[in-house]
Formats: sequence, C-alpha cells, structure tokens
Amino acid sequence: MRNSPGSAEGSAVSVGRRIAFAEARLVDAHGKLLATASSTLLVIDKLPA
Repeated sequence: MRNSPGSAEGSAVSVGRRIAFAEARLVDAHGKLLATASSTLLVIDKLPA
C-alpha cells in the first residue's frame, strides 16, 4: 500500500466504566481489506493538574 490511496477506520466497540474495546480496519482504494486491529483498554480518571 505504500504511496497508494486507501483508508483506515476505527471505532470504539464498547466503552464501560473501566474497560473499553476498540477495532480498526485498513483498506486499499479498491476496498480490499489489508489489515485489522483490536484493542482492550483500561479507562482511568484524568489526574488533577
């Protein structure tokens, strides 16, 4: 895909009080799926300044 048009799309699948799940997809200009990714994240409160 180097130097060719394509697109990436990501979304939060589920967000709870402490855990979030995210997914992403990378496709080329023809819509061919090139890669996928998923992540599980820990949600923490913002620390005071």
